[in-house]
Amino acid sequence: MLLGIALAFLMAPLPVLVSPRFRGIAGGSGFVSRGMAHLALLPVYLAAYGFVAAGLRRVGYDGAWSPMPVGLVNGLLLYLLLFTVFEAVLGKVDRSVSFRILRLVAAAPAQTVALSRVRDAFDEEKLIRRRVELLHAHRYVERHNGSSALTAKGRVAAGVLVALRRLFPY
Repeated sequence: MLLGIALAFLMAPLPVLVSPRFRGIAGGSGFVSRGMAHLALLPVYLAAYGFVAAGLRRVGYDGAWSPMPVGLVNGLLLYLLLFTVFEAVLGKVDRSVSFRILRLVAAAPAQTVALSRVRDAFDEEKLIRRRVELLHAHRYVERHNGSSALTAKGRVAAGVLVALRRLFPY
């Protein structure tokens, strides 16, 4: 069982290295390209699990592989959980305005940037339009003659967010 879990932790960061290869196929979407990379690496995970389990059996440890590979299933479930957590965190960081400002400052000569330069780089209308486009792409809103309306999925998500906001005000 520990073999599947250890391999899940070892394999989870690899799609970050592989995902740029899928950018053209995924239409530039980071989430889709990393998802494709995770799927492409599943056979590698399965092969690594089988290879290491066979090697352990060869040296006399028979607990690594059984007729019902519980360790493999546990490892795959952990791999899925790690993917979900990683994508949630990476998605928040990727869309974070603060993070993009930090990247702008870090890339500047002498790592200093005037506030006017930050304002020029982050047009409010562009930021809002990008958020609305993301909501539309994920089907939380639909467009009607230049305005946006909530879909059924958007109403449920908004209700959940309002409820969470009441539970955890800040």
